[in-house]
Amino acid sequence: MNKTLLALSLSALLSACAVNQDGVHVGVSPAPSATDVAKARAQLEKSAAEAAGKKVANDVMTRNSKAGLVLIGDVGPLRAFDADAKAKEYDTGYAKVAAKWHPEHPDAYLSKADFESRFAGWTTVQVFGIPGLMNKCIPALVPVGFDKSINYASSVGSFFVGTTGDLVAGLSNDDGWVVLTRVLCKDSTGSDGGASYRACAKDYERGRFDANTGRELGDGLAPKDDGATIDVKTYQRVDKPAK
Repeated sequence: MNKTLLALSLSALLSACAVNQDGVHVGVSPAPSATDVAKARAQLEKSAAEAAGKKVANDVMTRNSKAGLVLIGDVGPLRAFDADAKAKEYDTGYAKVAAKWHPEHPDAYLSKADFESRFAGWTTVQVFGIPGLMNKCIPALVPVGFDKSINYASSVGSFFVGTTGDLVAGLSNDDGWVVLTRVLCKDSTGSDGGASYRACAKDYERGRFDANTGRELGDGLAPKDDGATIDVKTYQRVDKPAK
């Protein structure tokens, strides 16, 4: 796992910074301060508390009231963990981000043993891209077993022309990391030129969304005033009523 990626994973999570095709930060935004991280976490917790205090009134408010975000985007290349180096990956990457995400509890909630057994590697999830120029990606962990169900972008195609794979979704965990949980649309470039993928993907919006309210999140994980809304059960876009 690239150490630069690890060090900047929170920056990407909070602001969807511009990155190259391997998920390494190339933008000009500084890494978030402890205050920035605390504000972002508080924003998610506020939404969770408000959701918990309301009766379920529609399909958007269906997930439990645990604070978190949903990430939706196109998957990049898989970077498989070296089995002999997983313990180091945990110490130098995962645990450090966890300590920044919840400084009041500096130890990661996920143990080293669980990290080693649960994750096959990492990838990036592209939420915006201009082929050949730039993209906006967020690193995500890939669970063991689930890694075999995803059509990833090739490393060469991703690097040179910005190709991507399946449309996927992930959820943030207690330690501030996004973990892939679902394939939404399969890449069909090789079978029908991408037609079935496009037909499927039109029902989804790429971005970061509050896991309780479904609202799209901007910098600092604050809800976007004019952002999209998703159904947090299906992850499909919810059409806004006409004004």
